[in-house]
Amino acid sequence: MDRIKVYLDTSAVSCLDAPETPERMIHTQLFWDTAKRGEYEIVVSDVMLDELNDCPEPKRSFLYLKLAELPFIARVESDELAKQVAMMYTDVGGLPPASKADALHLAIATLEKCDYVASWNLKHMANIRAQKAVTAVNQREGYNLIEIKLPSTLIIDEEDSK
Repeated sequence: MDRIKVYLDTSAVSCLDAPETPERMIHTQLFWDTAKRGEYEIVVSDVMLDELNDCPEPKRSFLYLKLAELPFIARVESDELAKQVAMMYTDVGGLPPASKADALHLAIATLEKCDYVASWNLKHMANIRAQKAVTAVNQREGYNLIEIKLPSTLIIDEEDSK
């Protein structure tokens, strides 16, 4: 069976160390446990890694160690096509023009043919407005459909995977 392909938004990684939001941290760790078992093909981008680099130490080092735990991970670079697709998402009103990096995360996930984007970013990404925009653009342009999900909704119970 093919693995589920999941793009990690920065928030899906940074909430591994988020004591200010303990429930998110617990759900992110459960999601991470599923990823460590190899249930997903994980995709990260230069955009996400650049954002992680902005985290203060020791959180930054901790998060990079956590990324190294994942057995199936692909790192991709953003390019001009990704920037064009991101612009389409903002042009249709799915994301505010100021959240270019968030639109770029979604565009990269689309171009990498991910099934899901894991994100805790409720303001700009994990919401109905963004999902409708991504779906509309992807259908119009002939790209695969992706779903933007909270990591807590992507958890696969170990019993379910047997």
